[in-house]
Amino acid sequence: GFKKLLKLAAMAGPDATQAEELKRQGTAAYAQQDWAAAAEHYTAALECCPSDSELAVTCLNNRAACFAQLKQHELVVRDTSEVLKQQPANIKALLRRMVAQDAAGRASEALQDASDVLTLEPKNHHALQVVARKRQSLNKKVDLGAVAPEASVAAFLFTEDHPLQCYAC
Repeated sequence: GFKKLLKLAAMAGPDATQAEELKRQGTAAYAQQDWAAAAEHYTAALECCPSDSELAVTCLNNRAACFAQLKQHELVVRDTSEVLKQQPANIKALLRRMVAQDAAGRASEALQDASDVLTLEPKNHHALQVVARKRQSLNKKVDLGAVAPEASVAAFLFTEDHPLQCYAC
């Protein structure tokens, strides 16, 4: 019971307890919409725990949410990319990075994240919006008489007469 819990806390060390407390303070600041203070608490918590721990992943993801509220897109991308190295299917991190990439004007990166989100959640509204915007931009380029859309497809044909023919569209 309680003695076992105390032993576990002692084994985890004071830093783990301190990191949990700092995370809790970050969550409280986030709930008060004090994004900068929340980010500071999560940063302090990250300094107190192993970088590959579950707590670190949670703090990184939460800090990314703070940076998203502060419109600091590059910091969102940095933190969520770290989360995704450890948890590639973390839907919150994928969504946050997708939105940040989109806001930063990196449509192809946002589209890749949208694809990953839709693999996990085929009906995700936010990812479907990114895909729809990309489709609209491609249609506009075609309508404007652009030479080639951003995304193109190449097909290669092998026959006895012609060893390699490339058809691009």
